[in-house]
Formats: sequence, structure tokens, C-alpha cells
Amino acid sequence: MSITFVSHAIKLRQLFHPRFLYSIPIYQRPFSWEEEHSTQLFDDIVDAMGDEEGNDRLDSLFLGAIVLTGNMAEISRAPLAGKLVEALNTVINGTPPLPDHIRGVFDVVDGKQRLVTFKILLCLLRDLSTNGAHSAFSDLIGTGEEDNSYRLQLCSGEREFLQNHVLPLGASITPIPDQKNISDGERKLIEVRNSLHRNLLDLSAEDRARMLDYMVNHCELVIILSETIDHAFQIFLSINNKGSGLERSDILKTDLMSRLTEEQVLQYRPVWEQWNDSLGEARARYGNQKMTFFNHFRAVLIQTNNNFMDDFSKFIDPDDAQPFIDNYLIPNAHAYILITTANWPAGPYKEQMDRVLGALNWLPMLDWIPSAMLAINVYKQDPERLLQFMQKLERLAYGLLILPGGAGDRKKKYNPLRAALRNQLNGEPGKDPFKVVEFSLIEQKKIRALIENGMHKNRPAAAKLMLLRLDMEVTGWSVNDYNERSKEEGFSVEHLLPHSPAADSQWIRDFPDADMRTHHTDLIGNLFLVRESSENPKMKNFDLPDKKAILFARGPHPIHLTNLLAEQESWTPDDIVQRHQVLMSLVDKIWPIQ
Repeated sequence: MSITFVSHAIKLRQLFHPRFLYSIPIYQRPFSWEEEHSTQLFDDIVDAMGDEEGNDRLDSLFLGAIVLTGNMAEISRAPLAGKLVEALNTVINGTPPLPDHIRGVFDVVDGKQRLVTFKILLCLLRDLSTNGAHSAFSDLIGTGEEDNSYRLQLCSGEREFLQNHVLPLGASITPIPDQKNISDGERKLIEVRNSLHRNLLDLSAEDRARMLDYMVNHCELVIILSETIDHAFQIFLSINNKGSGLERSDILKTDLMSRLTEEQVLQYRPVWEQWNDSLGEARARYGNQKMTFFNHFRAVLIQTNNNFMDDFSKFIDPDDAQPFIDNYLIPNAHAYILITTANWPAGPYKEQMDRVLGALNWLPMLDWIPSAMLAINVYKQDPERLLQFMQKLERLAYGLLILPGGAGDRKKKYNPLRAALRNQLNGEPGKDPFKVVEFSLIEQKKIRALIENGMHKNRPAAAKLMLLRLDMEVTGWSVNDYNERSKEEGFSVEHLLPHSPAADSQWIRDFPDADMRTHHTDLIGNLFLVRESSENPKMKNFDLPDKKAILFARGPHPIHLTNLLAEQESWTPDDIVQRHQVLMSLVDKIWPIQ
């Protein structure tokens, strides 16, 4: 029987081998990743590559599986029947050599979002390098020439976008002047490209060089290749909908159970199964296998990031796992479930804690969670003190989302904070966590300035969450209320005064000075939350009456601060400034400068 299926764990440099051509079929959904998805991928890589001395560096970072259908073929695309396994192994391993005219021609059944994002990131690293024309980049990316194609082909407008604004040398860092009449997929490609560009600019040239080396030589994927489309779809469905593979938590569970008596196993098994349900729901909600409870739990216990089981073994008695389960695992699992469900137990501070935890759970980055777990264990006997700390942690996490920087900058804040909380929990000397959790006065003023003007331009995800948080402060509605309101299609940010108003519009008459218009456009007072798919694409650069007609076509708006526009007859500089002052007073109420 012929073999029609093969899988390989490969490095990124092998994935983008010059012999491989990837095509995104027409049946694939449009590009759908947003800033938070690409930022999480970026942060995972930065986190895994460690610092310049090699501290905390992981030997390899697994970035998931890509399902392909296709074959090894000649340049004419005439398939080499029965040669799939032999030819693919030869290309990846390099022996024995294949004739130059043999290529892998593949359709991507699953993995489009990551494949495209990897390509964008490689192009940005090339274009930010002082040696971007080096052959190493042309080997990874291609040059667009017939004998060295870019090796990644999307459909329709997305294909043109990559070929115009990403793949050619220098294109990925060149501003895109006209963003009118583009598809949702192209808009998200722009958002991801620009977000990754900003994140890379926050790194030094040396760190970008280290990142490139780590990506191509240490980041691994599994490619699963079938010669038949039906078989490839079966694999895709199996991976995404059926069963689950062995996880680190299963390995730890087995290790702990092996150290317990039979009576203890019976005692803890129901508890563990209950956690499996709750922790599994949290994992499904976050959709990031890397950031499970056990990764956060490890960060609670220890500052280093070594072998998973080695880190835990330091706390486990070889002859009796019960103290570890009772003193470490149970308290932290309970804390994690409370945090991720944002459902605090009944008590005098339940409403405030639910609001703080819910707002934290809106954040795309999850590295605040270990600090929250530690705080719950440190201050559990003093609910008022715990609430005060969690409010400061919310301020820290939102401030880090607004400030320029990435995972490395957040580490500089969260690592000392976890150390201070850990020392307090263990009764050891150290800094006061309430002081460590604070920003400096200079940082506070910088954050406030970024909120006031240009927040959406520099940090789109932060602008959306900030507007949600301010709306919640005004209404007193719960986080669940907002989650329900956003279920249907979500919210995005709209500049009521548009960036490019028509020459004959009311906007030009009300804002005749171009510099003044630009200034007012980016103020927080000009930013509104609108429904993402039914309102945002229609708003364009219309005048106020037309925008209001779109916003209130279905009655009152689900966002209170947007709903106030219903009574607004004009939108002049004075109107923007007045709303700007109202919103900034809310910012000062939630996170006053101290």
C-alpha cells in the first residue's frame, strides 16, 4: 500500500526552504489575526530567546502544526507519484541531493494565519536590518524573481497586499498611504504588519539579530502533509475538534500520583478532575496552549524558566507529594480559577473585585496572572488590602499595554513584583509589593500623555480596552454585561472626526486648519467604540448626520459613551475638547497620578 501521509518536526528555516511553495486556497477564510494574536506570538518568541547572556533561553519553541495537501513535483508541477515521503525527507534532511527542478507544491489546509504572520515578521526583520539584501534573507523570503519566488501565495486582494506592502525588499516598513476600500482581511494584515513593526522598533538592532537567529534555528513546527485533500481535512478536523494530546499537566499529575498512597490518590482524584474542567475552560477561552495554569503556576513558585518538571521537583518531597498539593497546588489552582472566571466569592468587595478581574481578563497579554495569584495568597486574610493591590495591578497591566515596549519591558516590571510578593508570602525580607507595583512619576505622566493623544495610532488594542474600561466606570455595568454586548460582533475604535475628510465636507468647514484637524482627530475625546462589522466599515469619512444614522439604525447603542452621540447636533473642536476633558477625568478617577 502506498504511503500518502507524512509528518515532520521542522525549524522555520526548513519551513521556508527555497524548494517549497505554499498556496492559500480560495476556500480559506480571509486573514483574521489581529494585533493581540501577533503580539502574543512576538512575545512568545522574545520570551523564549532569553536575554543577551542567554539567561532563560529555551532550546526550542514549539509553534504548532500546519496541515498541508499537495505533493513533491517537478517545476512543471507534474507530481512525482509515490515519491512523497522519499522526496520530502530528502529536501528536509539534505541527503541524498535531489535535482534542482524538484519542488514541493502545497495548499495550506490549516495554519494560514501563522504562516502569513511568520512571513511578515521575517520581512520586517530583513527591512530593519542594515544588511537586508544579504543572501540569508533572500533564501528565507525569496526575491520575487522566477527562480527565487516569494514562496507564499495568497488569494485576491490579500495576495496583492503582500506583494506590494510586505514581500519586496524595503516594502514592509514603508507607510501605506491609501487605506480606503480595502477588505477586512487586508485591514487586519495592515494592523498586524504595523503592530509587529512597532514591537520590533522597541528592540535594539542586536536583539533583532538575536530574534532572527532564534526564529529560524530554534522555533519548530510540525508539518503534516497528505497527498489527498480529503485525508488532509480529516487530519485538520482531528487536530481541531477531536481528542487532545498529552499535556504537561498530565505528566505532572502522573508524577504526583506516583508519590501518593492509594488512599491519598482516591482523596485527590475528584479534586483534580474538577480542576481539569475549570482549567480547561480557561485554556479554551484564552486559546493559547503555552499560557496554561501550569505555566503561570511555575512563575508563581520560581523566577527561572528551566525544564518544566525540574522546576516543580524543587518543591516536591520525593517520598510524599501531599504537602506540595496542599500548600502549593490547591491554593494556586483556586486562585487561578477565581482570576480567570472573574467571579469573586460573595462578600463586601465582590462587585469591585469582579470588575477589576474582568478588566484584567480583557487584556491580550496574560503575564499579569502569576502576580494576581500570588497576591490572592498573600492578602487573603485582608480583603480590603487585596482589593487595593488588585486595583494597582490593573493600573500596572493597562499602563504596560499603553507604553511602548514588549515582553522584555513587562518582565522588568513583573519579575520584581513577583519576587516581592513571593518574599512576603514566605515571610522573608524584601521590598513592599505595594511600592513595586507602582509606576514612577515620569512613567505615570508618560502614560497619561499617551492616553490623551495618539493612543489609537500607537496602541490600537489599548485604545479599545481603555474606552471599554471608561464606559464601565460611568455605567457601573459588569464585565459580563460588556462581554454579552460584544458577543455578536465585537467592538472597534472609530475616529468620529475622520483622518481624511472629503474636501466639501462639514468637517473641513468646522476644522479648516489642517494641523488643528490632525491634532483633534487623535485626541481620546474623538474616539468612540462602534460595532466592528456592521458599523465600522460603513462609517468611512462621512459627516456627523450620516455616521449617526449608521450608529443608531438599530436603536440605542450598546456602548453608553457612544450612545450619548444621539443628542449631539454638531462635532466641533469645542465638542471634542469637552468630551476629552470628561474622559480624562475618568482616567484620573480610576488611575490618579500619585
